[in-house]
Amino acid sequence: MEHRLDHIDAIRAFAAVSVLVEHFYAAPSIASGHTWAQSVVAGLDLGRIGVVVFFLISGFVIPFSLKKNRHLGDFWVKRVTRLYPAYWISLILAVVLQSVVSREAIGGAQALANATMLQNFFHYENVLGVYWTLKLELVFYVMAYGLFLFGLIDSAFALAAISGGLFCVFLLYLDYWTNVTAIGHHIAAALHLGGAIASSTGAAGNHPIPGILNMNWGNFCAYFSAMFLGACLRRWSEGKLRTAGKMAIGLLCFGWLVLLPAMGIVCYLKTQDIGLFSMYGSWATALALFLLLAFVTPVRSKVLAWIGLCSYSLYLLHSMVIDLLLSSPPFAAPHAFSPLLMLVVCIAISLAVAHVSYFLVEKPAMRFGRSVARRLERGATT
Repeated sequence: MEHRLDHIDAIRAFAAVSVLVEHFYAAPSIASGHTWAQSVVAGLDLGRIGVVVFFLISGFVIPFSLKKNRHLGDFWVKRVTRLYPAYWISLILAVVLQSVVSREAIGGAQALANATMLQNFFHYENVLGVYWTLKLELVFYVMAYGLFLFGLIDSAFALAAISGGLFCVFLLYLDYWTNVTAIGHHIAAALHLGGAIASSTGAAGNHPIPGILNMNWGNFCAYFSAMFLGACLRRWSEGKLRTAGKMAIGLLCFGWLVLLPAMGIVCYLKTQDIGLFSMYGSWATALALFLLLAFVTPVRSKVLAWIGLCSYSLYLLHSMVIDLLLSSPPFAAPHAFSPLLMLVVCIAISLAVAHVSYFLVEKPAMRFGRSVARRLERGATT
């Protein structure tokens, strides 16, 4: 089955706007209004849904940019020039705005650590909250590159096994923290992990090595599982799977779409906590939406494709636009405008800023990356 990819940008648009809407309604001045829209967005955990969709797209696209007949540096040159220039611009803007608007200077060590995109591995906080996903992207690139070097990137079995294993770990973490069954606690006890629990709040959440039973580790496993599931779905879309491979991927999807929500229902019946949807329902919703938009009813819209094209800059810059808008007159005045109107303004300004960033930073950087990759290729063949 031939599968076109020209609708992927439309899915990226949905993911980026979902994250923006979540952050807008999470802003203190908006959240304090307790509107129905704020309750719905928070209850659905729209931001997590958008992030999971982004990760599914990464899995669907990134591993297949690794080609056997290309220079080994081709992949990394293109990834670095794709990610870092726009990221550095957002970092500079964030540092300047923090010092000018908030009057709180970012320390030089923190800024330099953030420039690497690996700040959490050095135990520095993110200058912008949205940066936390980028370390997971980089780790996924390393994992995909390792599979490529070992000749496993084209193996649907390897991709499904990794995704399935990580998903099972995620389920055990969820079970440990929500106590749907006693299995999670029995395993923790058997492995003598009882003393390794760290708080899942505060700065530990951004660090790569919190306590081993911290739920951040469970979420990390889930995000990586989603990426490798995206890679599996790409293999399916290309018609390169046999029946066994399709059954494995079908079983994975069953786990995400049926087993995970079922655990959530059991937990809700025990606790009556509707907030559990963010732990159980948002992941399944993200996968269902991805499957719908990627396979069932692909959306090919020029407007959405344009938004998707600059979705990386939109992701990096939107939180600064929200902060500036909501802190500036007349929007800073309580109840001066309806939250919906302010959201529309935030989206419009964020899209304009992202559009400028794409054409002034991202596009030239990608062009430069392709040029360097071509030179590497020519050097390898001479």
